[in-house]
Amino acid sequence: MKSYLLLGSALLFAFAVTAEYDYRPYISTNMAKIIIEQQQSPNPDPQPDIEEGCDGSGWITHGDGHKTPCPGCGKCQNQSAAMEVEYYVYHLGAEWCGPCKKLKRDVWADESLRELMGDKGAKLFIFDVDDENDKKMFDFYKVRFYPTIIIVNKNTGEVLNRFEGFRTLDQMKDTISGLGK
Repeated sequence: MKSYLLLGSALLFAFAVTAEYDYRPYISTNMAKIIIEQQQSPNPDPQPDIEEGCDGSGWITHGDGHKTPCPGCGKCQNQSAAMEVEYYVYHLGAEWCGPCKKLKRDVWADESLRELMGDKGAKLFIFDVDDENDKKMFDFYKVRFYPTIIIVNKNTGEVLNRFEGFRTLDQMKDTISGLGK
């Protein structure tokens, strides 16, 4: 019987020696030191709460990379105080995509289209597939072709139009003109 106890004790001792070090006492001691130091000399200038805001684009990019519409910060209001946005126009493409470049240059840069979009309450957002922050949009809308243009009702989130491939200026003007009818 004694031999079994000795063998069991030896195995238990060998296991305790080879096990990783238990850091719990060390951690709790250091936590206590930190708490005591904070109570003795409180920080006179606490870190202010950091408010997330948009960059004037109408979107707030959060720490984890997802984007939400801006509720209307000063930057957004200064950019388009008179325009009430009712529709989001999403251009989902790539920097290396030829038709995407042409769409940006020939269609989105056109002043008459910009005026029409402002009158109809449509706001353009350009997303790039190679931008890590934009990948969620491509996944959410299951984009397979570049460029893809998606027009969404801001209030309901309903997709009103979806176009894959290049659209001419006249085609986009007709589409934007039809919003709200």
